[in-house]
Amino acid sequence: MRRPSCKSNRGVPLTKVYSCQGRCAHQFLIEPALGMLDESVSQAQHMAKKTAFRFFVADDDRCSLTWSLTIQKNDIYVSNSGSKHDKISLHESGSYQWSVRSEHQASVPFALNDRHIAKWISPSTPPGSLTRQFYVLIASTELECGRPRPYKKSTFLQAPGIGWATRVDFVVFTPPAGKQVTSATWEPKPIFEDRLASGKLLIVTQSTIPIDLHTATKFDAVRAMGKEEGEKHGKITARALAKVQDAQGIWGMAEVLVKRPSSERTASE
Repeated sequence: MRRPSCKSNRGVPLTKVYSCQGRCAHQFLIEPALGMLDESVSQAQHMAKKTAFRFFVADDDRCSLTWSLTIQKNDIYVSNSGSKHDKISLHESGSYQWSVRSEHQASVPFALNDRHIAKWISPSTPPGSLTRQFYVLIASTELECGRPRPYKKSTFLQAPGIGWATRVDFVVFTPPAGKQVTSATWEPKPIFEDRLASGKLLIVTQSTIPIDLHTATKFDAVRAMGKEEGEKHGKITARALAKVQDAQGIWGMAEVLVKRPSSERTASE
């Protein structure tokens, strides 16, 4: 990797390579911090929620949901176009939640007493660490035929072949104490990056992984549950979400296509 060039009068910079569970290698130019935050990043910029990034996976005929990343100061919110009722919240406090939005709680029967569908604790982010925090998994078999591509500006990710999935990781780099990142190079190149109000870096990366038997079995279980719920309420359930966990203990969300054409089922089984 090429060392980034950056001149500064804030002290001697330190270049260091950090790896993330063997999936990525990022090289940062780290310098003494001026106060708590880089002066170029204003507090006002981080006060209001802002939709910072959208992405979707598609091939010639099929498309995933559109996923949106919204940032408010140091809190990260992940949602998708399949439902206006729920979201994933990655709070700075370390409390991560999949929840029904408070404004829709009264209209969702199962959420009347507790709007949180699932809760978990974030992976730790000690100073000088690079950690994966969350991921979205979109398997090729779960893309929907005829779903239109988003009209809003979004990043297109090419769908892999049958038996494979696109994995989008949300990675956080925490600078060493008293330091800030002034330059960085990435391998692989991220599809999105942003600096949080705290000075941490949020990095979104894409990779292609095989779907293992455990994950495929979970998809089938969620698919069956979705069909059962749809029949119970006299509705056709088209899509569902599944909470998944990888071998390193990182939690994520996966799309599941409940109503799949018979030709797709045959091709993937």
